[in-house]
Amino acid sequence: MKLIFRRCDTDMLTQLLPGWLHLETGSWVAGGAARCLWFKQPQHIASNSSHTYKHDIDVFCQQAGQRDGIKAYIERKWFPKGWQDYNTIDFSVFTTTKNVMKTANATTYVGCENQGKWTTIQVVNQLQGSLQELFASFDFHNCQFATNGIWIVATEPAVNSWQENTISPNPKYAGEIKISRILKYCIYGLNPPRDMWQELVKKSLATRKVGWNHDYTA
Repeated sequence: MKLIFRRCDTDMLTQLLPGWLHLETGSWVAGGAARCLWFKQPQHIASNSSHTYKHDIDVFCQQAGQRDGIKAYIERKWFPKGWQDYNTIDFSVFTTTKNVMKTANATTYVGCENQGKWTTIQVVNQLQGSLQELFASFDFHNCQFATNGIWIVATEPAVNSWQENTISPNPKYAGEIKISRILKYCIYGLNPPRDMWQELVKKSLATRKVGWNHDYTA
């Protein structure tokens, strides 16, 4: 797996998560947020008000201690009263909404402010043994970007897919590619290859037979 490196043009992440990110040993910010920094679009992951950015900041960890430490840091810094309190507060007078959403897959922290910018940080629960293992776990090459806030790293197919506006399936991905994921990148302006279009139509027709109430994105 050939990797390409470039310097990050902003210190946004080193300010947001100081000391928590490392390219060799983790943790990593990877996926859409890292891609935005690669293509010099930090406004897509941080903004002057909540919910006007396009991407969460997804954090992937190598060790459980890293994952739990980052969660504790975020909660101490932005949710000192406990996340449950924020669910009952009327934030209509504020410029952002603060909330924490916990699932089996990740904990998502909405409303993390730094230097006047608002972000959403999502800490993924599943651990990754290395940066290469993390990249192999993504369904599309399009996702294969990661950063420690100082350096950004990407695979050649990842950069090519965005420069050529194509969705590029990752052959090392072992799971099923979901329709919702294909549509997500179509909305971003990327074009699926012919066989992916065929699969998309096939799944859509199959779910129509079941009924429109069926969750076609699964």
